[in-house]
Amino acid sequence: MSLYFAIFYFAFLAWCIAQLNTLHRRRKLVQSEPVSDLAPAEKHTRPALGLTAAQLVVVVVVFVSAVATFTWLLTLLR
Repeated sequence: MSLYFAIFYFAFLAWCIAQLNTLHRRRKLVQSEPVSDLAPAEKHTRPALGLTAAQLVVVVVVFVSAVATFTWLLTLLR
């Protein structure tokens, strides 16, 4: 049972990384398009990995929660 769960765990992590990679590529394409009427607040934001600060916080919290949950479940299955 733990082998199946480990396979699911790594497949889920690979899917998350693929989704983040797709999001990053889309963000880079949007940033490369010239837009002349940007608001001053948007000009001063520096997105990390193509994400805004709020999105980056959400990604980190979800990732840490998933790792903690899956680690806890793996210890229960042993």
